[in-house]
Amino acid sequence: MGGFVRDPIYGMIEIHPLCEKIIRLPEFQRLHDLKQLGCLHYTYPGATHDRFQHCIGVYHLAEVFINHLQKAQPELEITEQEKLAVCIGGLVHDLGHVMLCHMYPRYVQYCKNELPLSHELMSVLIFRSVIQKWGLSKDFLDASNSSVILFSDPKTRDVPHSPGSARLAANFCSKSWPMRGFHWVGVKFIRRSGIDVDRFDYMVRDCYHLGLHCSYNYDNILLRSRCIRNEQDQWEICFNHKVFYDVCDMFQCRLNLCRRAYLVSDALRMTTLQHPSCRIIERMLIEAFQIAEEQGVGIQTANGTVKLSELIRSPEEYIQAFKENRLDSLLEPYLKATDYFILQLRNSVEPGLEAARHLIQRIEMHDYYPFVGRILVTNQENGDDYENLTYDDLINGKLSFRNTRKLIVKIKELLKLKAEEMGIPFDPATLYIDACKMDMGSKGKNPLPPISFFSDINPDKRIKMGLEEGRVLGSYVDYKLFFYSRGDKSTVDAFQKLLAIGDTLCSSSNYN
Repeated sequence: MGGFVRDPIYGMIEIHPLCEKIIRLPEFQRLHDLKQLGCLHYTYPGATHDRFQHCIGVYHLAEVFINHLQKAQPELEITEQEKLAVCIGGLVHDLGHVMLCHMYPRYVQYCKNELPLSHELMSVLIFRSVIQKWGLSKDFLDASNSSVILFSDPKTRDVPHSPGSARLAANFCSKSWPMRGFHWVGVKFIRRSGIDVDRFDYMVRDCYHLGLHCSYNYDNILLRSRCIRNEQDQWEICFNHKVFYDVCDMFQCRLNLCRRAYLVSDALRMTTLQHPSCRIIERMLIEAFQIAEEQGVGIQTANGTVKLSELIRSPEEYIQAFKENRLDSLLEPYLKATDYFILQLRNSVEPGLEAARHLIQRIEMHDYYPFVGRILVTNQENGDDYENLTYDDLINGKLSFRNTRKLIVKIKELLKLKAEEMGIPFDPATLYIDACKMDMGSKGKNPLPPISFFSDINPDKRIKMGLEEGRVLGSYVDYKLFFYSRGDKSTVDAFQKLLAIGDTLCSSSNYN
């Protein structure tokens, strides 16, 4: 008999005994110290929910989904072991997150320009590590059968070492079930369509804690799905045509959350925060962390201090450590890095950390770097030919986000030339430019074409909804440039003159 968890979104959730053992592990409990939305609570006070709650929610929705398929389609012959595999996948899919979640890759890029492994692959590594460390192999073997292997023998598998191998990192691999293509790391039951229980939970949970309206019925989509074979004789999860507008509302809700809270950054291939104040808070925290790292501050371990930018080691090191049964030791600094580090830095007394403490104090007092304004990008046809980019192109938003680093460098060059022409003092180091992309989770494309539906008349035949229906979504993506100043009021005024505040640029000095 397992336990129960009372969730503010779904009510009472029953937990499988094996999953309860996983939840009680320190590696899972640390998720309490990782806020789901990073530093967004400085702007939305209710956004203090954490990765622990999210993982429990994904576990629950994965169970609801797999129970629905088992009941609605007995011909799939889904076993209890297969159901457990999917539920565990939902439970542990975010084990690999670290302090401030999606801000950390931005910090690594800011310091080193390279992120060795994604948080999805870190989830795989940590999960394998806890099974070794806490001796759970027997529990997993007892829950397995000839059809489902809940834990593979570490002697026969290498740790996955590239982003593409995440889908093949089969700690859970079904030999017979038609849905063996499940991506367990995110429980992405139809990964290519952009609909999954991970997204269902974080959207409804984030809306709840942000105080925003969740405009779609996730349960209606979930419980009106079925498996249908496609042209390649592969099973595909399809949805009743009656939930088409619920699906559209889901993608629209995703875009609205992007505009108010999230952001998808192509350069980093991850989701971070979009709200203007949150974006600059992230930047100020990154600068504070870098100051701390330069002063030798990092994560304390038994083997010394590890730099914040070096918490993730190379794939080869993890593979070797896994083979030598010392993966737990190598992961120690990563597992210790939680949001608590900000409090440690704020409460530090070392003289060399005064600048870092001052930045954190400014954040807490809402004394952010001033917001200069934003440009809505209206044209993406210029490609990445930034050499021929003109000042008028910038002011009119005729830009390409294909290479944001080159774009930002070019923008500062253009502004420097314009400042000399206008006789305005301009120091590129005092201007921070943030390139932001907001979409529906489909890389800027129409998210509907990959999704298949079915009708009540012929529930075993896949159908596609027409282009006319797809127009209800409107725009699939927004591109914006945000400008901030590290200087005083006079610097902000100079930047606003330089950027020709007008119809294409919205500015505000108060963005809290």
